[in-house]
Amino acid sequence: MSKNTLHIPTAKLDKIFNAQSLIALSDQIINSDGSPITPVGTKARKVWESGYRFEDMLKGERNFISFPKIITDICQKAISALTSQSGENIPSVDNFTNCIISQYNKGSNGILKYHIDMNKDHPYARGELRDFHWGEHIIGVVLHADLGKKGARLCLQPPENGRSPAFNYRAAIQIPEEDGTVFLLKGDARNKWFHGVKGGKGNRLSLTYRSVEFL
Repeated sequence: MSKNTLHIPTAKLDKIFNAQSLIALSDQIINSDGSPITPVGTKARKVWESGYRFEDMLKGERNFISFPKIITDICQKAISALTSQSGENIPSVDNFTNCIISQYNKGSNGILKYHIDMNKDHPYARGELRDFHWGEHIIGVVLHADLGKKGARLCLQPPENGRSPAFNYRAAIQIPEEDGTVFLLKGDARNKWFHGVKGGKGNRLSLTYRSVEFL
């Protein structure tokens, strides 16, 4: 599938949530024993994860960390926006059992490398077969966009010799972003093309919703 025919549904949330209020939600994402979840990542990108968490599942654990209500509400609004504005048929909010809050900080250039989220055809992590994979639909919500010509943006490229490609401005699909941008990855865009976040002066805040399918 070519760059011109790859389908990436997008939508726009009319009313966006205050970015700083969402960062404060990190205090509401807690472990089952009531202790706070420590963000992971680097100085460039901090991540808070709720639902079924990747690192837990790698260890064979299936602890479910409940979503704060606002996280569920944003997911529902994103589904409604994609359905009404792009005509997509998307599973209900209950289907999405993993959510990542990603805070991209100032000076974080090239902050999310190209990758394909582990799917049903390749249920591997770190070279080993795993008992789970991510589902078909991935929803992204940009709560605070890193605007400007060199601002951070979601990019997609096809593989090169079956591997992750080097970023190529001409070959990449670059999704224009603003506060409230919603996008959906499914089909070839989700399973065959690599995606990542490129460029940026920092200060991008996003949510990623995925479903988990256990084998």
